[in-house]
Amino acid sequence: MKNKIYGLVVLVCLIIAPNLVWGQSLAETRRENRPAERQAKISEIMGQRLGNLEQMFELRLNWLENITGRLESRMTKLTEGGVDVSEARTKLATAKTALAAARDQIAGLMDQVEAALTSDTPLQSFKTVKNNIKGLSDEIKAVHRQLIEVITSLKAAIK
Repeated sequence: MKNKIYGLVVLVCLIIAPNLVWGQSLAETRRENRPAERQAKISEIMGQRLGNLEQMFELRLNWLENITGRLESRMTKLTEGGVDVSEARTKLATAKTALAAARDQIAGLMDQVEAALTSDTPLQSFKTVKNNIKGLSDEIKAVHRQLIEVITSLKAAIK
């Protein structure tokens, strides 16, 4: 009976001892892999946030396109009524070209985001993406200002 207990204790020690050494090496490998895991997590979070940002930009541009369509229909009604809306039409044409440029810029921005996500250092890559996002936001604001100018010129033409 004692031999069985001693044999069992020796067997347990033989099983546990390598696992203790293995556990130490596992902790070391985890410590070594932390930066890579952190970069992967950062890339995943940034991908989600920038996907949401793309949707927001698309919604803004769709809203602005809807406004341009409504302005065009109003201009045709005013033209039929005998109002001169040539100044408003030229401003609307420039707003439409700026709107198309902003839509193209969104497509280019999403390509840059994908390249930044797959890069070795996504944090540095996102600095340029961040600057481009700010530029795109400013572009959309400029289109909105141009549409406001179209509306004011229409109001001036009516009076």
